[in-house]
Amino acid sequence: MIPEFIVEKEFKLPWPPSVNMAYRVVGNRLIISAKGREFADACKEIFKSEKVVYPDEKLFFMIELFPPTRRKYDVDNYGKVVIDQIPWWNDDSQIHALVIVKGGKDEEKVGYCVVSIGKLANGESL
Repeated sequence: MIPEFIVEKEFKLPWPPSVNMAYRVVGNRLIISAKGREFADACKEIFKSEKVVYPDEKLFFMIELFPPTRRKYDVDNYGKVVIDQIPWWNDDSQIHALVIVKGGKDEEKVGYCVVSIGKLANGESL
């Protein structure tokens, strides 16, 4: 069941790397890869004037993925990478409903994703 919500913010972001491409294990440390840093830098530029607007609300968050090719991909490999770049909340544990949608291929062959956020109706959990 998808809860009631109203989209309050929406942004188009570049195509994210998968979680397997965004993070690397070096020795016993987990680091952000070059592709992960590139995506993070692009998001910082897009969100440079954005601030925390949901300090403790229960949130609905949606990611729509529009890949650069028709290659198969798993949507669950992209959520964390995108969520980690969003500046709208204090802690991503505020997300009570998460939807990730496979969109069609980006005809410009670049790939992108659209993120949308809103508060859950009446601030209730599912």
